[in-house]
Amino acid sequence: MKKYLKTLFVLVLGISVSCTEDNGISEPETATLKVDSQEITISGDNVRREITFTCDGSWEAATDSEWIKLETVSGPASSEQQYVFFTPEDNTAGKERTGIVEITAKNAYAAIMITQIPTSDNSISNLFTSVMEENFSKVRICAHRANTYSGIFKHHYPENSIPAIEHCIALGIDMAEIDVRKTKDGVLVCLHDSNIKNVTNGSGEVASMTYAEVCQYDMKSREKDVVSPGVKIPTLEEMLLACKDRIWVNLDLSKTTIPAREIMQVIEKTGMLDQVTCYTGSSADLGKEYYEIDNRISIHLSVSSTSAIGNIAGTKSVPLFQINTAKYWDGTSASSDLSNAIRKRGYCTFSNLLNYDKKVRDGNIDALKAFCDAKIDFLQTDYGDHANIVNYLKERGLR
Repeated sequence: MKKYLKTLFVLVLGISVSCTEDNGISEPETATLKVDSQEITISGDNVRREITFTCDGSWEAATDSEWIKLETVSGPASSEQQYVFFTPEDNTAGKERTGIVEITAKNAYAAIMITQIPTSDNSISNLFTSVMEENFSKVRICAHRANTYSGIFKHHYPENSIPAIEHCIALGIDMAEIDVRKTKDGVLVCLHDSNIKNVTNGSGEVASMTYAEVCQYDMKSREKDVVSPGVKIPTLEEMLLACKDRIWVNLDLSKTTIPAREIMQVIEKTGMLDQVTCYTGSSADLGKEYYEIDNRISIHLSVSSTSAIGNIAGTKSVPLFQINTAKYWDGTSASSDLSNAIRKRGYCTFSNLLNYDKKVRDGNIDALKAFCDAKIDFLQTDYGDHANIVNYLKERGLR
């Protein structure tokens, strides 16, 4: 990095603006540099981070470490916040790395410490990396609303419930899809419908009820109408804590009007930032809302064409694309063009077996075969533990 001053009083993680000797380079008389983010810790691979600062003079920033991908950038004076974005290279297994982003503002100087820590074994980014590297040697199962065949028909566990999640974990299901709603008093709960009548022994629009009112009722199985005494609709916080370090979570946020900030606060509070993928339907804009709050969050989008991939494919936290089931599958054959395009660009594929669950249960595995032929990495189903699904995947060496 080019040095402007012969003597710098550098405070790592802070700023020193005292300096005189000019090293033969013409320097303006004054400049004030204020850095708001003084230390940044990175967890995860290829994550874009940022430093925010204000500067009343022109500035230049560069890095002293090859693993931090930041070319020298510069900017003019501004009283508004300015930004330096950087992206770390791939993480080194089991090691921690530290580098410095240096910002000079005429005769002011800031050195910002950047620490990159290895991803944990439970990181969802590690999961997606493994899936891509395996090149379709295994199909992962996502339990729709935390449902499983035995959970529904043997144990009568309510969907989106803690008992259903515990059963998924016991079965070795890879991921659980969970829905989110908000009560009248602002509590985020795990519920698919707007009304509680199909999954509890009560009724009422959840948005018009307080959480205490919701908890007056016990949950029940939607399919069999069997009540589970004492089992309440869980809060999102309770659900994420039950899943933490035990199963990956796919939060279905495609139809919710809950502000992204409120969802993210619960994800961050529970320490699940690296174990959740947020499904925002086909809305790249909604996905970007989550990404802009914290660009470490995984975003999961639905696409029905190769052009749709480009809407957000450059965003580092989008490792997974869901293929629009209705357009690409008829239960007997599949168009693999979109799947191939997604995989060629280095992303994972996801799709729903839901429309064909009952056929597969009854012995018609044509749809399941079509999904596997098209190399769909993640299959979402209500019957992930059914023998017809498990045995077919095992026969093909995919489970």
